[in-house]
Amino acid sequence: MSAGTERERERELDALAGRLEALRALNVELEERIAARTRELGAVNARLETVVQELPVGVIVLGPGGAIELANPPALEILGVGREDLAELSERQPWQMFTRDGRALPLHERPMVRALGERTATTRERFEIERPDGRRIVVELSAVPFREPGGMDSVVVTIEDVTERETLERAERDFVTNAAHELQTPLAAIISAVEVLQAGAKERPEDRDRFLQHIADASARLEQLTRALLLLARAEIGDRVRTEVVALAPLLESIAASSAREREVRVECDADLGVIGNGTLLGQALANLVDNATKHTRAAVVIAAKPEADRVRIAVRDQGDGIPEADRERVLERFYRGEGVTQEGSGLGLAIVAAVSRALGGELELESSQAGTTVSIVLPAARLVSR
Repeated sequence: MSAGTERERERELDALAGRLEALRALNVELEERIAARTRELGAVNARLETVVQELPVGVIVLGPGGAIELANPPALEILGVGREDLAELSERQPWQMFTRDGRALPLHERPMVRALGERTATTRERFEIERPDGRRIVVELSAVPFREPGGMDSVVVTIEDVTERETLERAERDFVTNAAHELQTPLAAIISAVEVLQAGAKERPEDRDRFLQHIADASARLEQLTRALLLLARAEIGDRVRTEVVALAPLLESIAASSAREREVRVECDADLGVIGNGTLLGQALANLVDNATKHTRAAVVIAAKPEADRVRIAVRDQGDGIPEADRERVLERFYRGEGVTQEGSGLGLAIVAAVSRALGGELELESSQAGTTVSIVLPAARLVSR
């Protein structure tokens, strides 16, 4: 081999060695970049998983095969299942699911299944779920399908327990509807009486006096109903009710004096007894109870207050015929009147008392038999300081 050929071969080997070194350097740099990117993606995934786990709403991720890949604690709590059930949860779905009109949803119609199979999104729809423990709840659910990079479909589900919100919304709707209906009756009576008077009845003294009395009675009924509605609304926003130490003896004596009609109203209360509450609200609630008791008894009504550990029980007792058993479960409902009850009452008396009790952090108890009815408000006790 000539010297020139040898030198040419050395130059080629040197060039090849240089390229190999450059390739090794590129490979090291690529590995470092991959490692850095992997760490970065790991950190992002860790942060994302932490966020998902800490969200106040339930989040579920179903993979392409339908297996649950992720479910945060709120989702498990809402569905009433444990983390150990995740492997079979998507197939088994151990709960009954219903539409808001009560129709049971078969498995293939459930939002998670439809999103995965039909790519049909469900957005903030409400359903009723019967959990494995038998408890029924109302949930607001979204199920959105998305396409994985490999072309497979997955589903992200958000679920929130809105049972309490649903109950409150229904109560508000019922309250407005019932209030409008109740206010309509005395208003209609007033309008009708005025129309009759304007049509000529005012010229006849006997007719004029009769229809003016109709107007006066309906106006009084309207005023009473309006006061009751305002009191009920105020009592049901208990977070705004200012509490104080309320001396019971003078409050109960005042109620007895102002409420007594044909029936005697007696007070049984020690002079040093007090509660934590709101004197105005408590007074109006007890006045409602006493007023109702005097209408349904043949003997004296008793307002009795006595201490029970760190609470005080304020009871209003009558000796009437009692509340029919069929009505006892519903007497605390707004506007409820039992069979045979006259339309003089608003149907709000006991509803107001129940709302006041809740607003003041107390309890309402009702006992009734053919020998009479006792309604008690139990409130936190307070010590009165003598001066």
